[in-house]
Amino acid sequence: VGSVAVEDQPDVSAVLSAYNQQGDPTMYEEYYSGLKHFIECSLDCHRAELSQLFYPLFVHMYLELVYNQHENEAKSFFEKFHGDQECYYQDDLRVLSSLTKKEHMKGNETMLDFRTSKFVLRISRDSYQLLKRHLQEKQNNQIWNIVQEHLYIDIFDGMPRSKQQIDAMVGSLAGEAKREANKSKVFFGLLKEPEIEVPLDDEDEEGENEEGKPKKKKPKKDSIGSKSKKQDPNAPPQNRIPLPELKDSDKLDKIMNMKETTKRVRLGPDCLPSICFYTFLNAYQGPIHSLTFSPNGRFLATGATDGRVLLWDIGHGLMVGELKGHTDTVCSLRFSRDGEILASGSMDNTVRLWDAIKAFEDLETDDFTTATGHINLPENSQELLLGTYMTKSTPVVHLHFTRRNLVLAAGAYSPQ
Repeated sequence: VGSVAVEDQPDVSAVLSAYNQQGDPTMYEEYYSGLKHFIECSLDCHRAELSQLFYPLFVHMYLELVYNQHENEAKSFFEKFHGDQECYYQDDLRVLSSLTKKEHMKGNETMLDFRTSKFVLRISRDSYQLLKRHLQEKQNNQIWNIVQEHLYIDIFDGMPRSKQQIDAMVGSLAGEAKREANKSKVFFGLLKEPEIEVPLDDEDEEGENEEGKPKKKKPKKDSIGSKSKKQDPNAPPQNRIPLPELKDSDKLDKIMNMKETTKRVRLGPDCLPSICFYTFLNAYQGPIHSLTFSPNGRFLATGATDGRVLLWDIGHGLMVGELKGHTDTVCSLRFSRDGEILASGSMDNTVRLWDAIKAFEDLETDDFTTATGHINLPENSQELLLGTYMTKSTPVVHLHFTRRNLVLAAGAYSPQ
């Protein structure tokens, strides 16, 4: 949910006036405590769903107290119940704690966002009926009015959801996404590849045919493929997100790949593949749990049990360095398409990005010779560390860069 500027609102005073309630301010804590006790004493199958009410009711009841200038009651209410809220709401609660006077509410974007969009809850029909019956029996009109005016409850038929299922969907300032949000078209197709002219080699342009006459020069190809690729109807518009221009190195790589593609031999009954020979490198100090080749095929990165990332020079068959930072097994490795970044995922619930250019800069010459096989990496691997990203307490078992290295996707381990 984006921020809502004050000038975009038709009337800020009208928005805030919805909190102009005449309820007894001394009873707010009792109302909230009573509902909290009811939910905590309900059956396990309903408790997780009904607990979703804690945060939106807490916010609206606090804002009502502040708007009606019951500052002492509002402060007491906040201090007593803010610690009961889920951890993913703590940033919003810090903003809320700064709203201690009615004047503070005007112009506060977080408060206006919360007030102008109903908080969305998805609750099973059985849980909703249980809540409604409790509020009617207790004649708790204060909370029931907030539920009707400020909450959007999406009732579904079926079994109540578990705490794990709810935590996977909630956390937004406006609650869960409405069902209509999933009806918009998703552009899952690939953007059309940029057209690049491929210059022909000299031996292709000139030469003699069988009769000894010079061959005619062939026109240059207009794009990478001999046939122009049609726009994927499922792809997003080209101008939706401005993409950076391809670097010269990227263009050169595409041209080289196209030239190699035209020289490939088609396999078939009359042209079978030959035997491929592999070179084995001794890992020495333990098993290898992941590996990845650099885009140019010259280097190899492997993941070890002790959290190290080992770097290898394939041409010389030597281990040339190691990256230290993970505290558990490295399960996934991936080079970016341009070879500038090496991403590593580990059982320690982190993804780390390393500077591959600096790690291999001493090996980019063909006259590389050394007795030990090690290059002069910084003594502290942290100098090569570009960033560390924490997951939600889940190990990372797979990594993948998009074609233009704009997005890195991480696959998390799930015991289920």
